[in-house]
Amino acid sequence: MIRLPSPHRVALLASAVSLAALGGCATASERPANSIASLPVVAQVDERYQSYNVEMVEITGGRFWAPYGGKPGEMYRMRPPTNLSDPRLIAMAKLLGPAYIRVSGTWANSTYLPLEGEVVTAPPAGFNQVLQRDQWKGVVNFARAVDAKITTSFPASTGARNADGSWNPEQAQRLINLTRKAGGQIHSAELFNEPTIPQHGAFPKGYKAADFGRDFRIFKEWAAKAAPQMKLAGTGGTAEGSMLKHSAQSEAMGNLQSEDLLKANPGSLDIVTYHFYGNVSQRCGSPPSFRDQALTDAWLDRTLLDAEFYGALRDRYEPGKPLWLNETAQAACGGAPGRRPSSTASATSTSSACWRGGTWQWSRTIRWLRPTMASSTRTR
Repeated sequence: MIRLPSPHRVALLASAVSLAALGGCATASERPANSIASLPVVAQVDERYQSYNVEMVEITGGRFWAPYGGKPGEMYRMRPPTNLSDPRLIAMAKLLGPAYIRVSGTWANSTYLPLEGEVVTAPPAGFNQVLQRDQWKGVVNFARAVDAKITTSFPASTGARNADGSWNPEQAQRLINLTRKAGGQIHSAELFNEPTIPQHGAFPKGYKAADFGRDFRIFKEWAAKAAPQMKLAGTGGTAEGSMLKHSAQSEAMGNLQSEDLLKANPGSLDIVTYHFYGNVSQRCGSPPSFRDQALTDAWLDRTLLDAEFYGALRDRYEPGKPLWLNETAQAACGGAPGRRPSSTASATSTSSACWRGGTWQWSRTIRWLRPTMASSTRTR
């Protein structure tokens, strides 16, 4: 989507180009002549750069994150499948196109796709959800209607394993075949979702980096024959960088390192992917987050720090490959409360750019219709 030689420089250029037209706060005499036109080009953004993720469980229906305000301690709640044929949804999604639609997430690691004609009323052993064939056809039709290219991942659970514990591509082959039959194509795929935290993603117990290296070699060989046009993405690391430093504690938790996953098969990816979350929600044991931190430099810079972290790994093991942040949100585990207006409030956001003292300064002010205000001014 975007190649990042330096996240800070890209952020500056994007801010200056997009915000200077708002009028800024400097007089014409204070602005350097042709200042924007003279800036060097540091990155080229794909037309599908602004894209979106849909959790697999939102397609299948099932136990997904419960809205806050329900029963005390409620983490999950049964949700119905999303109606992707809804004309209103299609009309709104068209305005986001062209885009990529990523259908993946934690639940994709343990989702079963039946064969044509197979009647399944409950997940087979080793799986936790069932993706009905018509549901996936709905994804293909939706993507076509809104000019979105499909990217996904495949099951990692014990049901998708051979007797020796290695990955079995049968489920992936079914998804490829069904996509083609529905008139679609999978643009790119990660082998699994978030393999750096296997203990949270339905992986076999005790799953290690060596296991992923073996599974990825099977994946690469299978894809070369079954879907040669499909781009290989990965590894989709998370819970690293600014969120959690590698330590004896993280190893004891079962976490894996993206570096170990990448160096097992260097030069094998078409796209390097990672996930970024600035925090973990209260559902998963994190202390309550304070809204007054949301626009601080320390908070906003976390995404830049993670881009640099994963960008360095990309440069080491997959040089020249695009770097995609393909899953992100305000907090992992379904988001945290109190970080957006309630249903009775709304907000406006005003941005401006100024040339002062030989540097561009940009600021963003968020004004709630309730009597509160938060603002952040940053200089680079």
